[in-house]
Amino acid sequence: SLESHLILVVVDVSHPRWKEQLETTEEVLEEIGAEKIEKIMVLNKEDRIPSQQRRFFQIQVMRRPGYKNIIWSSALTGAGIGALKDYVMDYFSAKIPDWAVKEDFEGGDK
Repeated sequence: SLESHLILVVVDVSHPRWKEQLETTEEVLEEIGAEKIEKIMVLNKEDRIPSQQRRFFQIQVMRRPGYKNIIWSSALTGAGIGALKDYVMDYFSAKIPDWAVKEDFEGGDK
């Protein structure tokens, strides 16, 4: 991971101990020297969180330093996957000259 350009930290927001799990992930990233690598947080399982509670999660996460962006997603419904893909594509297109991806796969966006 020390050669990584971008780290996606995926959080299962439906898990009752999501905050502990996130803290453990951040501790491991620090232990391996990856805390300075650009990170985005992917709040997964948005389909299990009522819309009125999403603001609570967003406030909790925004207080955590070191994240460039927050993206809500649902692997089950596909919500947010397009935004995540666009973010990653734009990130690498801007950072690495001549970077391109051949999109020859199916699915992903719903």
